[in-house]
Amino acid sequence: MKRVLLLTEFFRPEPGGLEGLFTGIARNWDSDAIEVVVAADRKHYFCTDADIKKFDEKERYVLHRSDGVRSGFLRKPGTIDHLFRERLENFAPAHILLSDVSRTSRALANRAYLAGVPYSVFLTGGDLKRKLGFTRILERRLILGARNIFAISRFLARDARGFGIPEDRITVLPPGFEPRWTGRKRNPLPEKLQERVRHKVLLLGLGPFLPRKGFDAALKALQTLGDLKQRLHLVLTGSGPEFAYLKELIRIHDLHDMVSMTGFLNDAALASLYHRADVLIQPGCEVDDDVESLGAVFMEAAHFGTPVIGGRLGGVEEIVRHGVSGFIAEPGNIVELADRIRQLVESDRLRTRFGKNARDIARRDFDMSRTAAAIEMRL
Repeated sequence: MKRVLLLTEFFRPEPGGLEGLFTGIARNWDSDAIEVVVAADRKHYFCTDADIKKFDEKERYVLHRSDGVRSGFLRKPGTIDHLFRERLENFAPAHILLSDVSRTSRALANRAYLAGVPYSVFLTGGDLKRKLGFTRILERRLILGARNIFAISRFLARDARGFGIPEDRITVLPPGFEPRWTGRKRNPLPEKLQERVRHKVLLLGLGPFLPRKGFDAALKALQTLGDLKQRLHLVLTGSGPEFAYLKELIRIHDLHDMVSMTGFLNDAALASLYHRADVLIQPGCEVDDDVESLGAVFMEAAHFGTPVIGGRLGGVEEIVRHGVSGFIAEPGNIVELADRIRQLVESDRLRTRFGKNARDIARRDFDMSRTAAAIEMRL
């Protein structure tokens, strides 16, 4: 494989789909042909320094972490500028992989250009409307100077063409999933939560709680399913900007007996919830400057053999097979959403069939080694 330097702000042990993507790419590259530079401000991390150290020590490739701060012309040790320049000189990569369109990637792409090293850029959901508008000259210059633009879904590739990015420069990557979980050990749920979901169909919704997730629609749908009150329970796990808003909706609509909010859970606790969950739900909501570029959460669900109900937005339909591994519903259509919930709650056979299909699809179609191979072929 070609010698590459991967620069990213998204890397394990943090949760998240992009963190899984770039960790998976590193793990599926020849370990002596890749180095990873993680540029992130640690004050924004969910994980601790001990979590990071434990993770880093187990990885086979060389991994560097900076403080995420750019130093301009000072090039202070520990800053991303200094570390990037030092790796260009000492590792001598043949290609640079930039994980997204950002101020940092703009600066380092320019440094790579001056050093005569080509670079490629990954296009994610947050990079389109917010960063690639025709007035964003520097961002567009970064994209147009890249040898390849790697789109993580067909949906993003279509949108990128709409922003004037040359089609022959865009490569749509096959979806790949890198599990956060190893082994098959199943820990019990916390006793209080276990009591609330006992003998009920458990619907699981995962944060971060953002408007595009559409969990307010899930709560509105539950309002119409009062006759199933003793048969289903929605567990919302995670945090995010809409946490307090959703909690207030639960109070206003008197849904306390049908909904639990757990806050942020570590990976072991989240795995326990996935093992117990009967359905993953994420209704989705159309938001102008935020899109569900792929939906790694749906690949996680497939990994656990959990059927899903997802909104018809972004790249979700590239992961969820309607009527095969779950249901796709129109965002904002509460009647349709409630009907899909009812179907899955009332039919054990349907949930079992969808779950088996989801697991088969995950094993067959979400192979991270194919994602890495597709990247390598274009370098």
